[in-house]
Amino acid sequence: MSVIALKVDIHTRVGLTDGAVALAGLFREQGAGATFYLSLGPDRAGKVPLAEWFAHGGVKPRAHLPFLTRQNGRLWPGPDMGRALRKCLHALQGDGFELGLKAWDQAAWRKESTEADAEWTRKALERAIAGFTRLTGAAPQTLAAPGWHGNWSAVRQSQGLGIHFASDARGREPFIPVQRAEIVAVPQLPTTLPTLDEVLAESHGDQTQAIERILNLTSTPRRHGHVFSLNAEADGRKLLQMVGLLLAGWKRQGWQCVSLGDLAATLDLSRLPHSELVWETWPGRRGKLARQGDNVFIA
Repeated sequence: MSVIALKVDIHTRVGLTDGAVALAGLFREQGAGATFYLSLGPDRAGKVPLAEWFAHGGVKPRAHLPFLTRQNGRLWPGPDMGRALRKCLHALQGDGFELGLKAWDQAAWRKESTEADAEWTRKALERAIAGFTRLTGAAPQTLAAPGWHGNWSAVRQSQGLGIHFASDARGREPFIPVQRAEIVAVPQLPTTLPTLDEVLAESHGDQTQAIERILNLTSTPRRHGHVFSLNAEADGRKLLQMVGLLLAGWKRQGWQCVSLGDLAATLDLSRLPHSELVWETWPGRRGKLARQGDNVFIA
């Protein structure tokens, strides 16, 4: 059966306590698996420009981030993401959902990582992994860069940190990342479909048209299926009904929704393409995002 792997990005406390919990309930009802990626450390959402949260012209950021959340890190220190939320995370684990790691202080990662050196990157990753391990009781097996922002050093260092697979990029299919002839053995499972806020921007807010756009892209089978990224802050709250309609549409098309770990388990790494990993501007998004580039021949 063809699969669509669901990747849920959690950036804020409200994204976890409201959005992720609502999405988990919907997934349980639909028999869908998913991977929930956690941002740890302080919730400093107010330090992230609103244009980075959602595609330009899509959902309205101020309608999807509560006022108090938008002030975190601006008018007061950002509340800690992990300390009071252990119960929510354990509930996700208890329901069988996979947990992955985004970053420690995702606001700092978005601002600094693109130009950061190897030492800054190492410290940020090690702190995030230590926090994840304390919070969940196990080291993360998968990473996903916040907002697809990052650097090659982070990709390279993931090899020595026990990471089995990553989802740092936009792309067309799972691949082994390469840059300047250097190969990193941690496979990338890139986001292959547009996000809800992106298709809403294309359809000028028409939800029916936006759903049809995604379902048209999934109307034919693919060897490695798809990866679909959701934003807990929007897709788990204001756009939850749209997510439900998408899940129902995919079921009609014959897709099974699974976690990224389930997708990774089906891959023969020796047969994956080696592709350049590049950072470029992306339509409707702010800054440079990781993208799967051209395939390269490895002798």
